[in-house]
Amino acid sequence: AAFSEGLFIMASALYILREAVLKFIVPGSLGLHWRLPAPIAVTALDWAMAAMTLSLAITAVLVWYLKRKVQESTSLILRADTVHYQTDLLSNGGILATLGLVRLTGWAWLDPVIGVAVAAYGLLRSRAAHTAQAA
Repeated sequence: AAFSEGLFIMASALYILREAVLKFIVPGSLGLHWRLPAPIAVTALDWAMAAMTLSLAITAVLVWYLKRKVQESTSLILRADTVHYQTDLLSNGGILATLGLVRLTGWAWLDPVIGVAVAAYGLLRSRAAHTAQAA
């Protein structure tokens, strides 16, 4: 299971890295451009923010539920899942904040820069999971 999760995390990180690099090459993919305009309305960016807000809300409810179940149980799996989803909650919040900054400032370069950082984190996390499984 840990190996499968590690592969999934690695694949996700590589996909995020690919998308971030493509946004460097084709900055208009979110409807933004490299110039620094006044805050603009961008449908793709608005959809991305809506999706992240929904993801954040669902993850918050899941963390709340898992924390309740951890108190009723001694399961290490539940504790690990709680920590995992708490980390997801933080990363979702960071991504939403980044999208908000892009939306307010028009700085399209923030999206791929943060995308590369998230991908690097995912690859390191994947490597750590693989190392832990090997040990």
